Amino acid sequence: MKRVLAFLFFLPFPLRSQFLSAKIAAADWGLKDFLRIQYGQIAVLHEPGGDRLTVYTLRDTLPSSPPISTASSVPIFEGNWFLVSEFGGGMRNALGGSFNAFQRPPSSAFAEYETSLDGRRALRLSYSKERDGFCGLWIHLFNTTAPSEERTYFDASAFSAISFWIRGSSSNEKLSLKIADVDWERKEDAMEIGGLNSFLPNGRIDTSWQQVVIPFSRIPKRIDRSRLATLSLEVADSQSGSVYLKSLAFCTDSTSLPTPSPPMSQSVQSRELERAVWVWNTDELFLDQQKRKELFTLLSEEKMSHVFLAIPYRAQNSQRSRGIRIDAKAMQPLVSELKKKGVVVHALLGDKDFILPDQREFVKSTLENILRYNGSSKKSDRFDGIHFDVEPYLIAGFNGPRGKWILENFLDLLKDATSTAKRGKLLMGADIPFWLDTSDEFSRARRLIKFQGVTKPVHEHIIDLMDIVVLMSYRTFAAGADGIVLHSSDELEYATKTRKRVFVALETSPIPDENILSFRGSPSEGSSQPGAPKYVALVPRLDSAKIFIVQPAEKTAFDVFLTESGVNLAQVIWWPIYQDLFVPGRKVSFATLDAAKLRSTLSQTEAELSVYTAFEGFAIHHAESYLQFLRRP
Repeated sequence: MKRVLAFLFFLPFPLRSQFLSAKIAAADWGLKDFLRIQYGQIAVLHEPGGDRLTVYTLRDTLPSSPPISTASSVPIFEGNWFLVSEFGGGMRNALGGSFNAFQRPPSSAFAEYETSLDGRRALRLSYSKERDGFCGLWIHLFNTTAPSEERTYFDASAFSAISFWIRGSSSNEKLSLKIADVDWERKEDAMEIGGLNSFLPNGRIDTSWQQVVIPFSRIPKRIDRSRLATLSLEVADSQSGSVYLKSLAFCTDSTSLPTPSPPMSQSVQSRELERAVWVWNTDELFLDQQKRKELFTLLSEEKMSHVFLAIPYRAQNSQRSRGIRIDAKAMQPLVSELKKKGVVVHALLGDKDFILPDQREFVKSTLENILRYNGSSKKSDRFDGIHFDVEPYLIAGFNGPRGKWILENFLDLLKDATSTAKRGKLLMGADIPFWLDTSDEFSRARRLIKFQGVTKPVHEHIIDLMDIVVLMSYRTFAAGADGIVLHSSDELEYATKTRKRVFVALETSPIPDENILSFRGSPSEGSSQPGAPKYVALVPRLDSAKIFIVQPAEKTAFDVFLTESGVNLAQVIWWPIYQDLFVPGRKVSFATLDAAKLRSTLSQTEAELSVYTAFEGFAIHHAESYLQFLRRP
């Protein structure tokens, strides 16, 4: 790197242009030489004011390739069939597998449980297939959430047919059935068995229930039946529609086949769930009676029982040694009015930098200010709890070597805050993302942290410390492998064992669409070749660099821009982008959807998660965006 530094010492930074770029610091990513970067993941956020580039991951090694299991087993069953799933509820089938819709834009698909017209609860696949792209539904025949080396695939050698029931919404639906064994699953592909219409008594999908029976003789011989992995339905033609599925089974013969279970009577809600909401515009509520009235109306109509009320904070104006000060004269009437309405009020603090060691005294002083405020206020004006919306994963380098250090500091912060909250007889709560319990995408290992002498997943440490956890399960659908229910299950299961309380949170503020771009391998040096695909270019300077995304048509203009900025093109390093994943904002936030969709998702999620005693209810982020969402036609 020394030869690069010598030349670029006087490079004029920042480089401003029409090319998307972001500045990175080598120290954030544990890099000693930018030329040693072997893997990266960046994202283009399509925000209202224009696209913005952000960096998620930079590494000087390639992601590990985990061992992949090829184990399989024959499930225990009685009679003529093995029922994989009735599709009446639950996110895991009898083989431990889940399901999910798949899509490539502009085509789209969505899978959820719904009660069909005859009263039967079924799995509904809704789709819009365009001329470009593809869409459909996959169903795993192995334990979906297990690490790849621990998966057990389905040995279907004892069976001779696949059976399930289907009905459409218009009688015009056309889908094809595909199947994958372990080898095809590794390639994220499947082999086609045939169009569903050819397996139906009526010769087409109808608005009445029909049984699909696929004899194993129709399964391609290249598929290993002793290690089946996935069944999938793919929409065949350009069309929009929906189908309902019931009673997926593997049968030993076709003489006696399963039928859909009869309609079930509605279950009675056994307990009243709570509702919570974040309120960030506290300083406006101090002065604007109309905004205050709107908030109180929202709390009443939506039956909100907890408010996470932000302590007004201007980082640039705060005296670091004194912490965030509370204007008691302004705060007390607002807290009092909220509590008169039966609301539990939590003092909300949110800043990712609070986890940094040099911020610890500032946070400590802030917490003491909250206790001091309570001590000088009447009981009716006091906070009931402290709540942290501190998101340490937003700190540069979280998905790098600094990640462990960042999480350790986060836990230290929560431990100190909990001690202060207990001293003030206050509830202590924190927000955490749903993915904190999953394996690290780079190392494939779970995020295990040694804390207070115990090594275990970081989300368990957090739940141990908190009275209340808000799980940011930001998805707009309940069901499926990527839905709210499955993402929330591990945390709720652990919280139930430890007798803690968990709110499951949904987002209503606008979230931009994004494209997540990945690159890997040793970089090329110098100017890219004509005709090169979209690529990532990096221009180093001392211990920092600018990273750019360059489209093929922009190559010449980009070289001119760098040359005019005083950059020697020989010093530029670059990688072709090998993966471009589009993530729509509507997958994460309800902001562009309607209230009926939100209500339906809440209802489905509640039906599945109410089995956990730790499930306290739902939290909505946040009051202002939720009000706008509800007002929208």
